[in-house]
Amino acid sequence: MDIITPALIAIIAHEFGHALACLCLGVRIKGIYVGRRGVGIRRADSSPLASLYISLAGPFANLALAFVPGFALPNLILCAVNLIPFPHSDGQHAINAFRALDRPILSTRT
Repeated sequence: MDIITPALIAIIAHEFGHALACLCLGVRIKGIYVGRRGVGIRRADSSPLASLYISLAGPFANLALAFVPGFALPNLILCAVNLIPFPHSDGQHAINAFRALDRPILSTRT
């Protein structure tokens, strides 16, 4: 099998992971785009916890698909690259969502 087909399936699975998380969490999907920064979904605002789950759903979809024979390499690459916290990446969105969580366990306030 060539690398193009598994790579395209990896991209579709990645975005489907985000979309499925939105649907499960009741977050409205405004659209899907293809642009110079890649492929993505536009969605309504959500809570920090929902944003964290949605941000990580795409990379986790790739991680799951990496166990299918012939699909490991493109999915592992897409998962890893998207978790790097550079601007507009899933990794950066996840970090921002995590920082926005109200974490009373980690708080020093009494």
